[in-house]
Amino acid sequence: MNQEQSSLVLQSSSNFSPPEGVKLSYGTAGFRADATLLKSTVYRVGILAALRSIQTKSVIGLMITASHNQVSDNGIKIADPNGGMLSQLWEPFADSLANVADPFELVQLISDFVSKEIIPLDNVRSAEILLGRDTRPSGEYLLEAAKQVILFTLWAFGCYTDANSVVI
Repeated sequence: MNQEQSSLVLQSSSNFSPPEGVKLSYGTAGFRADATLLKSTVYRVGILAALRSIQTKSVIGLMITASHNQVSDNGIKIADPNGGMLSQLWEPFADSLANVADPFELVQLISDFVSKEIIPLDNVRSAEILLGRDTRPSGEYLLEAAKQVILFTLWAFGCYTDANSVVI
């Protein structure tokens, strides 16, 4: 990440601190928790989805759903280009991303991962994220948060963004 990208992520991440005392883990069903605890996770998974789309040069799915959990819960998961769940190789990054508390450490984590995975953030033409949600009451505001975060992230990473970059 260049200095401008780092600065933009740093500024925006200060509004999305993970809840204190809560450790989330990405499993086969993504992240699951009480919906009130997921605002920062939606922000961070939006970044993950953008990076995955840039790396794979493919559409990535981001689904807000808690399936058959209680109605106060919700979740967020990523679908890879093949339609399956997020690559297991990216799950440790997802866990770290969701749980790092310090904004500076978050920027460093993203920067290190981008370097390790050789994700080009300069001269990227586009990235696409397909968003979906279930009918839980919290799904609507979490979906809107995901949309805004992804559009911001794609813009910050220099991707061409328009209404077609994020499809609901």
